[in-house]
Amino acid sequence: MLIINILSSILINFIDIPAWGIILIVFGCIFLFFLLLLPLYLGKFFFNISFVRLKNDNKFSENENEKFKKTPWRIWLMNAQKERIELNTNDKLKLVGYFIPGASKHRYIITIHGYHGRYYSNDRIAYHFHKRGYNVLMYNQRGHDESDGKYVYLGAKEKGDLLLFINAIISRDKNAQIILYGVSMGAFIVMTTIDENCPKNVKCAVEDCGYSSIYRELTHQVLHVAKIKAPRMVLFFSEIYARLFHHFNFRLKTKDSLKNSQIPTLFIHGEDDDFVPCEEVKINYNNLNPNIYKELHIFPLASHNESYAYYPDEYEKIIDNFADKFIKNED
Repeated sequence: MLIINILSSILINFIDIPAWGIILIVFGCIFLFFLLLLPLYLGKFFFNISFVRLKNDNKFSENENEKFKKTPWRIWLMNAQKERIELNTNDKLKLVGYFIPGASKHRYIITIHGYHGRYYSNDRIAYHFHKRGYNVLMYNQRGHDESDGKYVYLGAKEKGDLLLFINAIISRDKNAQIILYGVSMGAFIVMTTIDENCPKNVKCAVEDCGYSSIYRELTHQVLHVAKIKAPRMVLFFSEIYARLFHHFNFRLKTKDSLKNSQIPTLFIHGEDDDFVPCEEVKINYNNLNPNIYKELHIFPLASHNESYAYYPDEYEKIIDNFADKFIKNED
C-alpha cells in the first residue's frame, strides 16, 4: 500500500510539472546516465589496448621473422627433448611450459618472456645455459601462446604464476639451485617475485630491461608511444575499469619487493631503450636491499631487449660470472 501511495504521489507531482520541466528532467537523467557510463566506456577502450590478448595470438609463429627460426638456439630448442608441463592457477587458468633436462643434477634456470612474447623468445639464453649443463624451464605466460587467459596483466597477477613453476621444480628437487631470468615484463615479474618470501631455492636473479612500476610504464606508453598528451586522464579511466571488472590496479612497483629482498640480482638495460626507458634500471637497482649483492650493466646504443644481440659475448660473460658467484658447481 505504501509503495502505491509513493508512486501515486510521484505521478501527481509530474502532472503538476509543465511539459518543458519534464523535458529538462528527462534530458538531465540521460546526461547523468552518459556521464556515469563515459568513464567506464573510455576505461574499457584504453584497458583493452594494453591488457587484452592479441587477436591473432595463435598465428604468432607464422608471422615471426624467418631468420629467428634458423638460429642455432632455435634449432636446438625445436629438436631438444622437452617435457611439457601444465600447471593450473588459482583463477583456473592452464599455463603451459617446457622442461629441458641438462647435465646438472641441481642447477636450473627459469626464463620468463616479455609482453606478447613466447616461451621460445628466450631461446638464446636457454641454449647458452643448457650448454653449461643447466636444466631449463621455459613457459608461456598467461594470455600468451598455449597458455590460457584472455588478458595480460603486465605483472599485476603474474607473480603467482612464476611461483607455481618455481615450486614445480622444488617439488622435483629439494636441492634445486634456481636462477630466474626475465626480460621486459618478465623482468618486472622476476623483481616482484624475489621479495622476502621468495623460496630459498632461488639463488639469484637476472632482469633485463624491466620497468619499475606498472603505472610508470603505462604513462610512458601513453605519452611516447600512443602520443596522447593526457596520460593521467587515460590511466584514471582505465584503472577504474581494471578495479571494477578485473580486481587489480596499476600501483604494483618493484620497490615493494626489492627493498626487503634477499636475492642477489643482476640489472641489465640498453642505453637507447625507448620502450622501457633506461632510467628505470637505475630505479630498480637502487630499490634493491642495499645489503644484498647487485650489479648494474648498461649497454651503449642497445635498444629494448637488444643488449644480448648487440653484445653477445660480453653479455654472456657478465651473466656467467654473476651466476657462478651464487650457483654451486657440482663438478
